[in-house]
Amino acid sequence: MDLLLTPYNIGNCRIENRVVMTAASLCRAQEGCVSRELLRFYEERARGGVGLIIAGGAGIVPEQSNPKELQIWNDRFCPGLRKLTETIHKYKSRIFLQLLHPGAYVFPAQSETLPPMAPSSYQSGLTRQTTHAMNEADISRTIRQFAAAAERAKR
Repeated sequence: MDLLLTPYNIGNCRIENRVVMTAASLCRAQEGCVSRELLRFYEERARGGVGLIIAGGAGIVPEQSNPKELQIWNDRFCPGLRKLTETIHKYKSRIFLQLLHPGAYVFPAQSETLPPMAPSSYQSGLTRQTTHAMNEADISRTIRQFAAAAERAKR
């Protein structure tokens, strides 16, 4: 039990204890932005002593975004994410953001202009949709989307 309450570092980020809340699909965002409900949810965990909160997954693909989940494909999502980070830090907790490309798990209502994608074509067990096998252009676009989202998350 003593080890659980000892600090550790991930890179140059100091975590006050080893209690970690993993990413979960909470469906509490509002139009992809941090809502008051979502802010209170994470703040309560930080206040309770969680050392690291992994929020997520934040969508990186505008054509396949779920408005009830966090998004990070545009700068307009940054003010809410910044407020969330500042709130968590008040309790000496840290927060990481899981970046999400839905891949094969995008539902039909979210894939009108961009089909579900995967390294190869197959039928998703979750959505029952057949995926589009990613080509070089798809892979390049996805890399750019992850890089842009990571830069936003870092800011």
